[in-house]
Amino acid sequence: MKNLSLLSKIFIAGIILFNVNVIMSKAQTVSVYSPVFEEHFSGMTGAYYPTGSIGGAGTGTGNTQSAAGGTLVNTDNPGWTACYAQNAYHCPRLGVATGGLIGWLQTPAINLSGNCNLSFNAVAQNSTGDLRTINVIFNGDTENPEPITDLDNTSAANSYNFKSYSYDFTGDAGYQIRFTALNADYNRFLIADVVITQEQEGTPVSLPYSYNGNASNAPDCFVNFFSVGDVTIGSNDFFQFAATGSGQSIVLCFKDTAESLSFNLATNKAGYAGVFLVEESADGKNFTELTSYTSNTSGPKTISTISEDTRFIRWRYQKADGIVNLSNIVLNRTATGINEIQQETAKVYAQGQNIIIDTENTLADKAEIYNLQGQKISSCQLSIGENSIQVPSSQTYLVKVNNKAYKVFVK
Repeated sequence: MKNLSLLSKIFIAGIILFNVNVIMSKAQTVSVYSPVFEEHFSGMTGAYYPTGSIGGAGTGTGNTQSAAGGTLVNTDNPGWTACYAQNAYHCPRLGVATGGLIGWLQTPAINLSGNCNLSFNAVAQNSTGDLRTINVIFNGDTENPEPITDLDNTSAANSYNFKSYSYDFTGDAGYQIRFTALNADYNRFLIADVVITQEQEGTPVSLPYSYNGNASNAPDCFVNFFSVGDVTIGSNDFFQFAATGSGQSIVLCFKDTAESLSFNLATNKAGYAGVFLVEESADGKNFTELTSYTSNTSGPKTISTISEDTRFIRWRYQKADGIVNLSNIVLNRTATGINEIQQETAKVYAQGQNIIIDTENTLADKAEIYNLQGQKISSCQLSIGENSIQVPSSQTYLVKVNNKAYKVFVK
């Protein structure tokens, strides 16, 4: 942990008593996962559609019948390749019954790093003998595939029961993932809703909080996720999401319980047909939808249904269509007044020759240390997390935080 050290001299009645070394720790960070790549195959409208969906007519069109694969068409993101693929409804179908080649599907090359997660939905074609097994191959590692052996193959044609699958992996530049059958005959399968998330770190901010500054210099409480090839954060006073692919999101990390959220959206397209989501999470990894916008996006928005344990808000462009700008973000804290805030207490204790002040669960921003004779020994600004203050001798000290006094004995 990187520490900032401040050497201060304490004066009483014009006399230097001693030096106090104040060590302020780096603000506490939290892990945040958000999509950097999403593929929902929105342009595919053939038959073989999931349960509950409204299927299109026809059997779809073959993309390629070459073992080397070819470009998959009608995808949300360019660069997909496949062998023996047909357009189903919002998903491709891979493989044929007999006389063909092994069906497979491969993602575009995606720049990833660190801890990542892959999630997707899959199903075998139907109960006419199709195998329940496929392999997931990460970045060309054919020696160590992830086998799936429990695909559902009991569904009736055009009414499939997809299962969800999830895998953690370590990302790298130009990363690709392949879904492949094991056999050429009767190993047909469908893949839908492919999402790759990546871990980053954010620094929670205390509430209430507002931000309408330069997006390129946004504070660390904002975590930015943009997939390779997408727009970067602009230099204007807003976050910009553009119709250049999927995997675009902004996450705001915060402390305390939020009461309401307000922000402004502006789009450059009157006939907006994208899907812009606002989501919440308690742990920074599992997000649920608060609301979504698919038309008439422009204007001020307010959300007052935030869960009590929510500590992350995510704005996400799931299906891009035009440009959407996000600005004027205001997140209000749930509180009944000053008494409620003062009830939150810091943790204060001795550790060697240091007094530790943990402000994780308080809004405290300043600490004062006195001896039992009432003389002020030190005062300092506090950062979020643990703050370590070195004191000169072994004795009992009074520590004042948020107008609350703590007695601490330093051996």
